[in-house]
Amino acid sequence: MPLFCGYITITTVLYRMNAVLLVDDDPIINLVHRKFLEKSGQFDSIIVLNSAVKALELLRELDSSAQPLPNVLLLDIMMPILDGFGFLQKFDELPESITSKVRIVMLTSSLDPRDKEKSVDSPHVVGFIDKPLDKWKLEQLVEMTR
Repeated sequence: MPLFCGYITITTVLYRMNAVLLVDDDPIINLVHRKFLEKSGQFDSIIVLNSAVKALELLRELDSSAQPLPNVLLLDIMMPILDGFGFLQKFDELPESITSKVRIVMLTSSLDPRDKEKSVDSPHVVGFIDKPLDKWKLEQLVEMTR
């Protein structure tokens, strides 16, 4: 049975992943993206955090307690305290038991082409997607993170 999500209908699950971690300081975007990801059926678990600092803490906590890490981390660039680029620098310092399992996709509304160039310089970033998520961008996300 197809799932209705906004103006699109998702009829098949492309590739199921165990978890996605969405890191964005905008509560409206988080709500919209969470609902979209839930309706897509692509993920067993969707974790939403409004802070890059909290995301780093969660990743360390999951790793130290031997709990599964998210397959995918959707990361906004423009956030207070620690922005997406600051997160990437801190992520580089995490143990390989984390960095080897989590694939990062920058999910942002930034129009600055330098942001895309800067983000894909990180070895942990597998892609860059403009907000908001839609059916086509979800397909790109799945392809990037396989």
